Amino acid sequence: MRIGVFINSVMHIESKLMVEDGCKLVNKNKKYDFNAYDLYALEEALRIGENYENEDVEVICIAIGDENSKDVIMNALAIGADSGIYIDDYNAELTTSNIASILKDIFISKNIDLIITGKEIVDKKIIGLVDYLGGILDISSVDSVIKLQLTNKKLCVDKQLAEGTHQVIKCNLPAIIGVTKGINIPRYPTLRDIMKARKKNVETLKAKDRENISASIECVTRIINNNKKKCNLITNEQEDNMELFVSILKNSIKNV
Repeated sequence: MRIGVFINSVMHIESKLMVEDGCKLVNKNKKYDFNAYDLYALEEALRIGENYENEDVEVICIAIGDENSKDVIMNALAIGADSGIYIDDYNAELTTSNIASILKDIFISKNIDLIITGKEIVDKKIIGLVDYLGGILDISSVDSVIKLQLTNKKLCVDKQLAEGTHQVIKCNLPAIIGVTKGINIPRYPTLRDIMKARKKNVETLKAKDRENISASIECVTRIINNNKKKCNLITNEQEDNMELFVSILKNSIKNV
């Protein structure tokens, strides 16, 4: 059985962003992180591989983008994935629709039984991928999953709903699952794991050479809001600090 894990690199919270040529978003200090939700997805795939008794399980990590995405694949291989697929699509404006087109092609060509990913790409706020991909592939899809069990290629998942409630859903493979925090505690690689990852296979595909997965949206202009709110520090040494606190609230928060 093959499990595909879609993973992403996201900009670090302290990244310094600039816009070049009116649209190109540049991360000046080149700080990137592993998308947090995708760490849960990778951990869940690895646990399935360790506990599934019916047949051998191959975990394939999939990433789209520039060289930073390739680094995320190497990190996933160090954590425990068996192989990786890197789609070189540096200039693409990634959206739910063209990511789904790429994953559809990979799902079919690689005979993947189950795709697991995080429920959201946090820096681009891309959501809805799970249901979109499930629709175009005509397979089962469940998002915001907090518990997953796989037995004889049958899934039983808990879907998180509003106000702390959840829904139990059963479906057959093939399927795509979007996980959220709380489903597990991700593992982290050791130095030995990092060294072993260098020997694992990473297949590179060029998105621009494949008509069905080329970018479908062109960015015309991009604006970054650099206006930062002023921070007011009130200390015990200041006289009438409570009056000053109330005054700041009245001036900055209109509904007080």
